[in-house]
Parts: sequence; C-alpha cells; structure tokens
Amino acid sequence: AGSVVLAAQSSVPTTKPNSQTVCSTAGCQISYADSGLLLQVPSLLAAKPMSASISAVRKSDDALQCVPAFANVTRSVSFTSAYSNPNSGTQPVVVNGSDVRATPVNLDLNFDASGTAPLSVRYDDAGLMTLFATYSGSVGTGDTDLQLSDDDQFVSKPYGLLLQTDTDNSCTADIACPLYPGGIRAGDPFNLRIKAVAWQSDGEALTAAALANNLVTPNFQMGDITLTSAVAAPSDGVGGNLSSADYDHLLGNQTTVATAISEVGVFRLSATPVASYFGETVSGGTSGLVGRFVPAYLGATGSASLTPSCGSAFSYQGQPMNFASGREPTLTITGYNRGGNATTNYD
Repeated sequence: AGSVVLAAQSSVPTTKPNSQTVCSTAGCQISYADSGLLLQVPSLLAAKPMSASISAVRKSDDALQCVPAFANVTRSVSFTSAYSNPNSGTQPVVVNGSDVRATPVNLDLNFDASGTAPLSVRYDDAGLMTLFATYSGSVGTGDTDLQLSDDDQFVSKPYGLLLQTDTDNSCTADIACPLYPGGIRAGDPFNLRIKAVAWQSDGEALTAAALANNLVTPNFQMGDITLTSAVAAPSDGVGGNLSSADYDHLLGNQTTVATAISEVGVFRLSATPVASYFGETVSGGTSGLVGRFVPAYLGATGSASLTPSCGSAFSYQGQPMNFASGREPTLTITGYNRGGNATTNYD
C-alpha cells in the first residue's frame, strides 16, 4: 500500500512533443491500498432510480487479486455527496431511499458472498456529482482497525427539453387557429421558454404536452442547442426561418429565447442538443402548436398597358383606347413579414 509516481525513462522518438509523458492522474501518481470499497454508479436520467453497487475488497493472502473483505454480512456504510459541476445545487443524491448530502448518512447494506451490496441511486437534478462511501470497523464487527473508502463521479442528465410559448391552447393546425397573442406577426420577436426536465416514465414523448408536469432540472446548462421550425399549417407550406438558429441553455428553472418566424401559418418548434453533456447524449423536445402568424403588412402592385388607336404611334385626345393584348390590368397582393420579405405561406 502506498503512492507510486509513474515516469518514462526514455521514449522513441526523442523529440518533443511526442516524447512528453501524459498521465490521467495528477502528478502521474497512483495510490494503492490493501483494502477498500469499490463504488460503481452509472450515468443517470434525472429523477429515475438506477441500480448501482458497492463492493468491499482486500488484498488476497496468496494471490495477486482482490477478494471480498467481508461476505454474507450486514454492515453500516457512511455516505456523503458533493456537487462537482455545477458546484452547488438544492437536490440530494438519494441512496436506497435516503437523502445523502454533505453530512454523513449511515446505511445498513447487505453484502453477498462476493462482498457486493446492491444500491439504488437517484438524483432529481442534472450535473456532475460525486458520491463518497466510507466504512469504519468496530469491536462489534471484529474489524476495529479496518478503514475502507471510495468515491465515484457520475453524470445525471435531463430526460428532455420542454418548449412553451404564449400560443392560445385552443389552437388547431388550420386557418381557424387564433392569432398569436399581443399582435405578434410574421417576423416579430416572441418569447420561447425552454426548461430542462427530469424523467417521469419510460417512453414518455418529448413533446410539450407530455413533459408539462415533469420536474425541472435547474442545474442543467449547455451551449449551442439547435432550434428549428416545422410548418403545421398550411399543409403545403414551408417551415420558414427562425431568427435564433441556436441558443445557450443557462442555469435556472428556464431559459427564455427571443426568436421570430419569417413565415405565416402555424408551426412546431424543436430544440436539439448537439454537443456532449459530460460524455452523454441529451434528448431535446418539441413545442405544441405555435401561431397563428399572419403577415406584418400587405403590399399591392398594379400593372397594365394601353395600345394606341392609330397604328402603333398615337391616339387622338378623347379617342377610345383598348388595353394591350396580354397586358390587361392586374392587381397583385403580397404578404410581407416584419423584415420586408415576402411570405410564401400567405394565401
């Protein structure tokens, strides 16, 4: 037992940077122990209980391997937890139904013949957490001087993203959908409210209607989450462009994004995380119906041409004149968004 520093006496080639020794531990140190706890917590979905394990092991008396430190017994193990990233929060780590925070909590664990005890671990928020476990021997258990400890860092990620706007809940994907509240029209900014939410049940749809009652995970933060729009009405319309193609999700109960849709109609908005969340993939979400948006204003243009009554040169004053063939009067009405661009979906 003790601490060992790893080093490379030589390497080929000898020129830098290829000759530099790189270690995964600080100062290239590895600590060895005669005995210890092996705590293994998987990556979690926020608020979903997951199976974990803890093993008590010691150095074998006659082989270079770990063997159970004790087996087929019940022992009291002390647990604490700490926020790693972000470095603060409000939710505890729940181990076997008990809240574990910075103050030690003793739990009686049943170790099997292999020296392993099952654990149930849950965390109702998102982030990088560290769980610590310590066992101290006693006279009653016949292992007074035995000290076992370990810690394991794990990731807890949201189940999905809840997208909400001020659209009237009675909105349906047709021309009868009420106008967007507050006089918001195509190209006008409106608030898109996004919450990262926890697991509630397996297979739950990543829609605003399904996620509306899920717990919020305020410790979730991530940059460059993609935003897109899809047209719901008219059925042959286009999705248009969002003024915010992506956003950064900030710490807190929700992140509000001011965005605008270039088109008229009824839409659904989607948020899709593209970056890794501590090595894990995070699911996004889709809003309910958003709209109805109408043009910011209408533009009218006219066109016509007359043909001369006398040949191709002139007409006398007061002489009737006809419209040129194919150049009869036309009036074109165009719907424009707030940016002055014509809207394709306006009918």
